[in-house]
Amino acid sequence: MIYTLARGHERGDLESPQPFRFCYLANGEVEIIDVTRTAQDWAALVPMCNSIADLIEGKLPSWPLRYDGWKCSDDWCPNWAACRGKYLGVGSKPANW
Repeated sequence: MIYTLARGHERGDLESPQPFRFCYLANGEVEIIDVTRTAQDWAALVPMCNSIADLIEGKLPSWPLRYDGWKCSDDWCPNWAACRGKYLGVGSKPANW
């Protein structure tokens, strides 16, 4: 969503929907997801950005952990063994995978 907001800002047009093509590899195959974001989508970013700013300004020793992202696994996170992997085991996969 941030990419479409940046594109709209760069073009000086924050009213028109902005398309974005997300390409990635999945099992050796190229996958493509086309999305379009609007001013309403960008407005919905404001509360999230404000909450992130609160975390930054709070100077917390660590941020709340999130286990729902694709990076939260032994395959992708270099800190897995010291974090979630400490409980689930190195080389293990989260239950929702």
